[in-house]
This record gives sequence, structure tokens and C-alpha cells, in this order.
Amino acid sequence: MIGDLLLSWMSFTGSGSVRELRKRVQWMARTSDRDDSRQAAGRWIRDISVLGHCEVDWRDDRWCIAPAVLSTLPHSDGRAILTGSRRPSLQAALDDSPLWVERISRCPSGTDLPMPTTVIATYDAYDTLTDVASGLGASFAGSAAIRLAARLRELDVGTRAAPPSWSSTTLEVLESFDPPRFVPTGPAVGTPRDGLYRMEVLGRPTYLWARGGEWYHCERSAGVFLDLARRRQSVMRYRPDGARGSQAQMGSVFVDWGAPLPPLHARSLALCSGLLPRFGQAGRTAIYENVPLIVARLVAASLSQQLAQA
Repeated sequence: MIGDLLLSWMSFTGSGSVRELRKRVQWMARTSDRDDSRQAAGRWIRDISVLGHCEVDWRDDRWCIAPAVLSTLPHSDGRAILTGSRRPSLQAALDDSPLWVERISRCPSGTDLPMPTTVIATYDAYDTLTDVASGLGASFAGSAAIRLAARLRELDVGTRAAPPSWSSTTLEVLESFDPPRFVPTGPAVGTPRDGLYRMEVLGRPTYLWARGGEWYHCERSAGVFLDLARRRQSVMRYRPDGARGSQAQMGSVFVDWGAPLPPLHARSLALCSGLLPRFGQAGRTAIYENVPLIVARLVAASLSQQLAQA
């Protein structure tokens, strides 16, 4: 599959420019009659980062492949996923190991490029998994989803930023959610109201956060959740799969479309299943599956969200 081919190329290349990677993704999309737009390529790069295969620094235009890691799926009866670097030699060695290996493909949305195949290994003991990981030259991370969720910090703005130019004609403020709606604010004069702002810089959207009359750099997804916290709005819900009353309870997390999760928060939920979220058309939500209640609570708390339970 094209997703696997791109991940293999990234594994050999190691790192590079996001701009060049986007062009390569667009070229691959054209070879298979997929959406070759800049936006679709950006979504693919974002999603492969959410799955833990690479790290992306959009602001500095850099990406790098993540080390190969075997990570257990929470409460999955002895299953682990492979994330990060995926050279053909590593996959061949994994197939020859004592583990039972499965590969799962999920159809992409619309005409987007497919993601790399999800590689799941079934094990009977931790010692077997750690020995296999060592033999592959990979790391064993335990339950990466739970460990990452426990280390998430509360969102905050970035570094101080210069105020937008008073002559800016592209300055907009986030007015409402689902779908997100930015409205023009006029010249940036006087004391701005608190919230998330967007403007164009060299043809690209740039996001700023205003608080107490000061301006700060801010990522879009972080700014959306900071604004939700300021308005005391909740966009996250949890639906248990089984009986209530246990921290080990499993279920699904529903997040409204208008509030895409920051990358590390999305990764923490996606690593519970090794898959990207499904999208519920009726409820207009992203649905993360096989999530322990404790992970859902940790992710919600770090976003200052009240996690509603269905």
C-alpha cells in the first residue's frame, strides 16, 4: 500500500523538511488517483504523527522518524502494536519472531491517501515481547498510551508575540465552534478581547492568543481548547463498553469535529487501539476506541475539559 511505502521511505530517510515531505505525499497521491491537494497531504502527515510514527515541527518545517517501538494495547489480552521506523528488514524479522503478527488496514476518508498498515503482535508474556523487541533493535514501551496520558501537561500559550500590525486586513477572531468560525476584527488597535486569533503571514495561517492585552504564539488546536476552557464549554464525552465502577473500564471517547485534539493528546487516545479515530457523520464526532476510562480522564483534565459520560 502507498501508506506503507511512504512510511518505509521516511524510515530510510530519517528526517527532513515538512515542505518537501508534503510534496512527496502529493506526488504519491497523484500516482494513485487520490486527493493530491496541499490540505490532504497535510492531513496525512498530521495523522501519521498521531499514530506515533514520526514527530513533526510545523513551525520550523522539520520532521523526523520515531524509533521503532513495541507498545502494549491497554487491556487487550496480550496484544502490542509496532510504531515508529518500519524498514522492510525489521518487518521481516518480526514475521520470523515467536509472536503472532496481524496487519490491519482501514479505508481512508473520501479520496485521502491510506495510512500505513497497523501491525499488531500477539504475545503470551512480557518477557517474550521484550526479548523480541531487543532482537529487532526496537524498544519496548509498555503501555505507551497510558504512560503518555499520565505525562500530559495542562495546555498553555506559547512565547510572547508581537501584536498584529494595525494595518492587517486578515486578522480574525474565533467566534464559535462546530464548525469553527473566525470573524474579521478590523485593525488591531486598543486592547484585544481574550481569545484565539488567526491571520495570514506569507500566505499561511498563523494563530495568536490574546490574554490581558498581551499577545502570544499559539498552535491552532491548543488555542481552540484554551478558548473552550475560557467559555467553559465541553466537547468530549465517554461511552463505556461494559460495567461502570472500575478504573480499568474500557470505552470510546467522542470529540466534536470543531475541536481537533492537540497532537500528543490525540496520540494518547489513538495508541489505545493503534488506529485513527472513526468519524461519526450523524453526531459530527471523532470516535477513539478501546480507551480506558483513566486515559480519557487524564486527556480531558489536561485540556481543562469536563468529561461527560454517556
